[in-house]
Amino acid sequence: MSKPRAYERFVQEAQAVGQLTHPNIVQAYDFGNDQGYVFFSMEYMAGGSLDELLHFTDCILPIGALALMIDVAKGLAFAETMGIVHRDIKPENLFWMFQGPPKLVTLA
Repeated sequence: MSKPRAYERFVQEAQAVGQLTHPNIVQAYDFGNDQGYVFFSMEYMAGGSLDELLHFTDCILPIGALALMIDVAKGLAFAETMGIVHRDIKPENLFWMFQGPPKLVTLA
C-alpha cells in the first residue's frame, strides 16, 4: 500500500473513531501529520495496558478475565453499530484507569 493511501485510510479511521463515545472505548481526541510524522491523541489511561499488566503477573483469575472480555465485547459491539470493525484486538490495545472499566483503543 502506498504511503498516501495509508495516510488517507488513517485519516478516515481517525475521523470515524473520534465520533465514538462509550465507557469501554478510549476516547480519541485529535490526529494529524507534522513534518511527515503521523500522530493521534487520546484519553490518558493511567492504569496502563493489559500487556503491561501481564509483565507483572503470571495470570489473571478466570473471573477477572471474564469481566474483561465482557467489557471489551461491549465496546466492540458499540463500535460495530457505528460501522467500525476493530482489526487488532490484543493486550497492547486494552487499557484501564486504576478505577473503572477497561477500555479498548480503536485506532492504533
